[in-house]
Amino acid sequence: MLEEIIELHHRGKLAEAEPRYRAWIGDHPQDAEAVHMLAILRRQRRDLDDATKLARRAIELAPDRATYYMTLGALELEQRQYHAARADFEAALRLNPNLVNAYAALGQIGLAQGDIEQAGRQYRLALKLGDQRAEVLAGYGNVLLAKGDVDTALKYLTRAVEIEPMDAAAQASLGRAYLARNVPAFAAQALENALKARPDLHGARILLAEALLMLRDPVRAAAEAQQVKDIRELRSRALLVLGDAARMAGRLDDAANAYRIVLEAEPANRAAVVALARTEIAQGQAEAGLARFDAYFAMNPGDREMRHALAQTGADMGRSDITRKAYEAALDFDAEDATAHQGHALLD
Repeated sequence: MLEEIIELHHRGKLAEAEPRYRAWIGDHPQDAEAVHMLAILRRQRRDLDDATKLARRAIELAPDRATYYMTLGALELEQRQYHAARADFEAALRLNPNLVNAYAALGQIGLAQGDIEQAGRQYRLALKLGDQRAEVLAGYGNVLLAKGDVDTALKYLTRAVEIEPMDAAAQASLGRAYLARNVPAFAAQALENALKARPDLHGARILLAEALLMLRDPVRAAAEAQQVKDIRELRSRALLVLGDAARMAGRLDDAANAYRIVLEAEPANRAAVVALARTEIAQGQAEAGLARFDAYFAMNPGDREMRHALAQTGADMGRSDITRKAYEAALDFDAEDATAHQGHALLD
């Protein structure tokens, strides 16, 4: 009887399978597998709270089943309950140390929490088991990308999308790697592939907008950014793209307005400070533009990248005095700043 319900479930007939699972559990309340399968079904129907309760009940009934901990961990990971998810994946591995998915999930948690070394260890364990699945290769590629090893990351990510071309997350990661490698045309292609598979992958969309800017396509870049500008965590990046697209099209007032909105929310946003300063200079407001840098340095006096940006701005203005002072200030904070040494030497 239960096998028939599970077969119905596997055929995707969730609406028919669910009441039959519940009836079966009503008659067999200690049947852990039925409870577990209902948890999976409720997750498929996007009721994560109910699915989580059911997965925990399945573990209470059969605490020696590694797959039940995997299901619960996956639900907790989806809800960003990282501490609980880690504990459940580790519990699964104690019962079965050969679960590739558990190592991959722990790697994913490490990446989410910014623990790159831990993430790398977990993904390497998954790879040592001989797994060649796209999500594992892509996960390790993301670890390498976070560590700055872009070339090796590209090898893993390319292999991931060769294995599973419709893996949206892998395609998005490949696009991000190509952007880091400064190859925007390849990045745009990978990101478009990601969005074909998952149009709701907002992170890929903002990356695509940024790639299109690099390709000097402000119209398409603005169209992509417009779609995500109301998403809180992407708003500043979207506005920066919209500002840059407007500036590229010669609409300096629109560009300046977009940058100002970013700075109202994030006064220390480097990209917005530089972009607004250069826009104001282009509008003939050189003093206002240079004052943007002064205000930033009042908050972050040791930011050498911004000193370099000011030096380049001075060079673009034909103001060697500004460039010289910017490099000298950078050297005051870091006497080993090679870029500042080289730039300063060229002025002599």
